[in-house]
Amino acid sequence: MPESTEKIQGKPVGSKEELWLSKALYKLRHSFEYQAEFHNGRRVRGGQVIDWMVNSTVPLPTPVFFHGDYWHEGDMGQEDRFKFIQVEQDLKGSTNPLVIFWQKDVSSQEDADRVILQRLGTG
Repeated sequence: MPESTEKIQGKPVGSKEELWLSKALYKLRHSFEYQAEFHNGRRVRGGQVIDWMVNSTVPLPTPVFFHGDYWHEGDMGQEDRFKFIQVEQDLKGSTNPLVIFWQKDVSSQEDADRVILQRLGTG
C-alpha cells in the first residue's frame, strides 16, 4: 500500500486493513485506543504496541492485533508467540483474551465489518 495520509486517532494508519478494521470498530460503536503502547511501546526492549485496545467489550477490554501477510506470512512466528504470551500474562484478569485478525480474512470493508461483529460484537 502506498504511504497514506490517513490517520486514526491522530496516528498514521499502518495498512488499508487497519483502516477498515478501525472504521468497523467505529461503525459498531466500539471505543478503543489505536496503537496502544504496552510496556513503553517500541521505545524500550520488550515493549510493544497493541494494534487496538478495545475498551467497549464485555466484561473487560480486549487487546486486538492485525497480522498482515508481509510481516507475518500467515503464520505466527516465534517472536509473535512470545509477545502474545507476554501480553496475556501481564494483562491476565484485566482484559478478555487477545484477538488476532489475519489479512486473508480482511480483504474489504465488508469483511472488516463482518469479522469485527463476529469476534467482538457491538459496543
